[in-house]
Amino acid sequence: MHAIQRAGNSLRTLATVIACLASITHPSPSWAQSSRLNLIITAESPQVKLTGNFRALDGYLAKSPRVFRAASSTDFAIFSPVLPHAGYYDVFAWWPHAVKDAGPISVAVKDAQGETLLQADQRVDAGQWIFLGQFRARANSHLTVTLRAQERNSLVVDAMRYFYRGPEAPAMELSPDSVLPAELGADYQVKLSTTGRPPFTWSIVQGRLPAGLSMDPVHGVLSGIANEPGAFEFDLEVRDANGRQVIRTLNLEVVEPGGDE
Repeated sequence: MHAIQRAGNSLRTLATVIACLASITHPSPSWAQSSRLNLIITAESPQVKLTGNFRALDGYLAKSPRVFRAASSTDFAIFSPVLPHAGYYDVFAWWPHAVKDAGPISVAVKDAQGETLLQADQRVDAGQWIFLGQFRARANSHLTVTLRAQERNSLVVDAMRYFYRGPEAPAMELSPDSVLPAELGADYQVKLSTTGRPPFTWSIVQGRLPAGLSMDPVHGVLSGIANEPGAFEFDLEVRDANGRQVIRTLNLEVVEPGGDE
């Protein structure tokens, strides 16, 4: 009798375990089953084609198990994944720190709207995802990114990321929400960022900056040496290649040296 009772308890325990396992939400086994595709392509993927004389090496803070380095402007790499969903993708690049002779490279992105030519510097922002732009793909089609060395600089091939934003272009974003104070008579620089399709155009559409500071209309960098104290409010606008825009009101205070302590 006790044996039968123990067997019944075991069966109930097993049923409970099975029910618990069935209730666990497993991640989608493939990108085709996810509406929020976040695809990372590393340098050793069959979806990457290297043309030229590349040498494999270990990269510090790299995404790929091995990265590839070339030193000729005739050498290039093509990332060409097939993307399952029609719509818009944020595209990011990643490269490692401290690679010898790293420097400016050319980036060409080809999507459903055509080809966009960009410039990047592999000495800058290494070891993190670098936003290249937002691009449109047709369902089950390629969205290719070609990286090419410039002049005597090395090309480092590591990883690309494609993040699906949806079938319609999302509203543009602008960050940061606020900027740090500037010190009177001191160097000042803030890099602003946005989303959308490059190239971007940045401008002050209302209000003004303090004397000595200016906004780079191409790169979105606010910089200079402020020589006018006070509080300044201005509306910053950025437009993308498709004519979409976002405007943000920012406040910038210029303080006397030591005045923010």
